Amino acid sequence: MRAEPMVGTRGPDGTRAASPDPLPSGASRARSRGVGAAQQAFDVEGRAAFVAALSCQLLDALLVGLDLVLPDVELMGRKGPVIVPVPGGRAVFVRSATEAPYVVWAAATKTSVCTFCSCGTASKDENVGARVRSSKSSTCMHAEAYSQALQQAVKHFLCSTTRALLRLYPAIDNFSVNALHVDTFMMQPLPDGAAIHVVGYNHIWCIVHTPGARTRKTRPVCQHVPCRTRNSRCLHSFAVKPPIGGYGGFNNPAKEGAENKGDDDGGAASENSDQNGGAEGEARTAPPPAASTAPRRRRPAAHAAKKKGQERVYLDTDYRRRARNLLPYKECAEIVRFDGSDYGLFAYNAETIYTRTLLDVILFTIISTKSSISAATAVSAFNLHCSGAVHANDSTQTRQELSYATDQYSRTLIVPRSLYRCVDCYHCSETPYAAVVADGQTIGIFREASFPFEKDTINVPTIPISINDACAAFDPEVRLCVRQRLKAGYSAEVTFNKAEQKALSTFASLSDVAPALGVHTDAEYRKKAGSWAASIFWCSFFATTAEAQGGNDDEELTDASRSPPGSPPPPKALLSPSPTLRGGGVADDANGAVQSTAGFRFCKVIPEAIGGDDVLPIVRRERWCILFDFFSTFVAEPVIGIFSGCNVDELTELSQALIDGKKQEQWNENTTGIQSLHVVWPALDLLADSMDDDVELSRAMGELILFAVHTDLHMEALWRCRMNAEALRFEADWTDTDAAKFKEWQLRQPAPAEPRLPSGLVSKAASAGRADDQAAEIRSGVVMPDLDQVRPHPTDNVAAAAARAARDKEKQTNPTKKTKRKRADMENGGLGDDDCRHAFITHNVFTPGVVSYLCPCGVLIGFEVLETAESSAGIVAALAARFPRLPKTVYFDTACQSSRNATRRMPWLVRLSETSWALDRFHAVAHKCSPLFDANNYPERSGLHKTSAAENRHSLNKPLKSHLTYLGQDRFVVQMRLIGAINNLLILYRRTIGKSDVRHRPLPSFFHSHLVSQCERVVCACQSQR
Repeated sequence: MRAEPMVGTRGPDGTRAASPDPLPSGASRARSRGVGAAQQAFDVEGRAAFVAALSCQLLDALLVGLDLVLPDVELMGRKGPVIVPVPGGRAVFVRSATEAPYVVWAAATKTSVCTFCSCGTASKDENVGARVRSSKSSTCMHAEAYSQALQQAVKHFLCSTTRALLRLYPAIDNFSVNALHVDTFMMQPLPDGAAIHVVGYNHIWCIVHTPGARTRKTRPVCQHVPCRTRNSRCLHSFAVKPPIGGYGGFNNPAKEGAENKGDDDGGAASENSDQNGGAEGEARTAPPPAASTAPRRRRPAAHAAKKKGQERVYLDTDYRRRARNLLPYKECAEIVRFDGSDYGLFAYNAETIYTRTLLDVILFTIISTKSSISAATAVSAFNLHCSGAVHANDSTQTRQELSYATDQYSRTLIVPRSLYRCVDCYHCSETPYAAVVADGQTIGIFREASFPFEKDTINVPTIPISINDACAAFDPEVRLCVRQRLKAGYSAEVTFNKAEQKALSTFASLSDVAPALGVHTDAEYRKKAGSWAASIFWCSFFATTAEAQGGNDDEELTDASRSPPGSPPPPKALLSPSPTLRGGGVADDANGAVQSTAGFRFCKVIPEAIGGDDVLPIVRRERWCILFDFFSTFVAEPVIGIFSGCNVDELTELSQALIDGKKQEQWNENTTGIQSLHVVWPALDLLADSMDDDVELSRAMGELILFAVHTDLHMEALWRCRMNAEALRFEADWTDTDAAKFKEWQLRQPAPAEPRLPSGLVSKAASAGRADDQAAEIRSGVVMPDLDQVRPHPTDNVAAAAARAARDKEKQTNPTKKTKRKRADMENGGLGDDDCRHAFITHNVFTPGVVSYLCPCGVLIGFEVLETAESSAGIVAALAARFPRLPKTVYFDTACQSSRNATRRMPWLVRLSETSWALDRFHAVAHKCSPLFDANNYPERSGLHKTSAAENRHSLNKPLKSHLTYLGQDRFVVQMRLIGAINNLLILYRRTIGKSDVRHRPLPSFFHSHLVSQCERVVCACQSQR
């Protein structure tokens, strides 16, 4: 099947234009970049000019940092980039109005001098820490400009090479500094107590922004890409503002004592957190500002607490925009008129009462002002009576007639396919969108007003496959113990029961003898190698004893990265582990015999494995967070889809090099594909030196990576061994498909018992196909105008019957007689130990709601009206029915469950599509599942995706809930389709003209000039019909 590249927008009939519609003069297709935008794109000539100009400024800052040149004098009101050297010339900080702040630095490797930048490139997919480890310069323009600045400095100081310059001024070489040191400098103070700092650790510099005193954020926000999930509680953030209570159990016991109780100050930053930090700079080169006392943080006072007579400040909310839409607006050079004289919008008279113009006004009033039909028609009826256009009839009767006319008129509107299409995100006909954001919203109608939808379905059963086959720790009891140990905190001591002690005893004994080398395509060797590797890591970092060691329990993890807060330090009387991280079972005698199960009652972290007394508490905490994510990903949870879309050959070479015990200089060349995977690379970087000394630990890391690489194929092989005839037939018939093939299958199906009513829409020939599709959307409840159905809607009859039986049984019992815990156990009874506890909301009076599907930039591509509760199986089925190949990335609030459902139903489609499942950032904070579902851990894939776009769209629909709830099912589908189309039209309008607010501008002219040019009236004398 050949993919059809996108060459133009589609018309209402689905045909593509030869070329995109021309834009008006002066219009720009570039999206307005928000705070924290990356560097702008340049052509070859523009890039060279930018690099040359920036290199001269960086050279001046470097000379200032080396105390060879005096800094420029700061002038009040002077605009331009702020370029400040880090004290001593170790790095240069840059901040401009068009780019996010960044810092550049240099380091001398064994072969060359490399330059690095903290920006992470324009797509935020470059891991600067991996570039430092592999001794490769950053690829952005800033690092290139700094390299040229060093070359100019070589000529200035008459040095032979850049390496000679670094020998002359060792401060420039960041590799000459101890990697464990943490350095913090404030580079620029901002208004309201805000500031921008640079933090250096592990030969890496990054930007940290301290918010203003009047903002709700209390913690500094780190801009380092790997720290995005916990950007307010990472090492760099704590370096700028240490926690109030200290670092608790991460402190040095000999120096700090046990009086600290943990870090209570902080909180995870949201997706829309400040990434830039303010406006443009003032001077080209400025000295490091002196430390100043920031004003004390104060919260904005409530309106009731303000003094009387003071002018009240109104926030720019949606409610203010509604009122502003009724007044003349002057944002650009010319005034936009709102009287509607050009379009006759407010020309109320006897001839225009029931015309299309009046109904357009009422319908758009409903959508734009978040009102209802009755309210909008009441206002229109009042205006008609006051203007004298209608004076004979009663106002109530006029309102009723307008309501009926508006409802019937909304059914006749043709919504073009192009309104549900994002031109920027559309990829090809085989995979229309590389990423899709899905989420449900509880906006439904009364159940008594609903009726069953008509869908073309096919039974695709769920094949029961044990999730244990996808886990390195095969025993679920062991995984439960690992999760308990991780969630307890660093210095806490966990107690296990007898069953858990027995499971851990067997698990720890696996590390005694390494299995003979083999291939992971052998299921038996794969299981042995994965269990052995997981046991090696467990025994290297955790110690078990038969008696309590006196540790204190930490609080449960609460931040986005699930990194534990501090607690009192562990006692010195612990098992004496070897300073080198070596695997091996815990023994109680000289012969190395495995301890009895009683020796596994208590478990604590081995302090020396995280860091000795020479390591700062803040560094020890950062290491524990890295190991926490690594154990959560590879040991405590299944590893399905962890390397989806990665280069398998490169991963195999890396794993084989680790298994063979090669040094990091040799396997570093094979890490290109995983440098942006923050579930693997941080642990690989942290343990690189230890793996050079410990061959067993190196092999364990390679076996775990190879185990994860082959997990998806192994699960598909298990599925094929247990699948039935229906699953096999579905795979054979629908592996390669398109819309034409589905229509042929549809014609072969038996006719429905009752004949379908015609759509009743009268349209021109160009929109006849779209009119039939709109009627089918009302019957099926699935509205995806630009995505033709390519497969029957997959259903699971067995699972549906079990769900109906469970609902019937639940109706027979009285929920008020059961405790809250018992009801929770009943709801979670169908989930496994590794599943996230998420109960989808249902209601006995209203229908479950709708599920919206959007592209990552916020354009709605379709929605589905639900008949039953929202489920992960429904998301998989809806995407399989509309996408010949599934999207590369699917964001959903229960992506962990959707991934397993897809593995058990159609793993072949997931493999062919290279699909990855990720949680949107809004819901990821509340999940305790594997970190592989965290979108921030895959910046190359999700760095620029707006994963919470569905939540933003829900906020637009929520004010209409009271209006939509009282509609019938067909009217509900029609209104939701129009609401989505109007909101998409506003997004496309903003994107085209580059303005943030276009509600004051007339939409008809943009709609007819960029989306649909033909007129839908059968008899019309407009310009298009002449």
